[in-house]
Amino acid sequence: MKYLNKNYLVCIGSCLSQLANTILTDSNNPNNSLSGEAYFYRNRSLLNKLWYKFINSLFFWQVDHCKLAYYNDLKFAYDYIHRDEENKDKISEC
Repeated sequence: MKYLNKNYLVCIGSCLSQLANTILTDSNNPNNSLSGEAYFYRNRSLLNKLWYKFINSLFFWQVDHCKLAYYNDLKFAYDYIHRDEENKDKISEC
């Protein structure tokens, strides 16, 4: 059944994280997850570092949830960019 599929549930979680990032932060990119952004900005201020640690504590069973989310965001972006290589000439014409 589709709704019990682990990948489906991970996609729902990713979607909700992107929605939370868009609503709760001043991010201008709705494709980034809240956790991935927390990892990226973790060394920019004390508040960001605390936010990063707080999110990681919610996902205590993972070694570094925010880092994993950040690299998943990069993978999604890479896959999106390279999924239609045969039409890259048409894109540059726009």
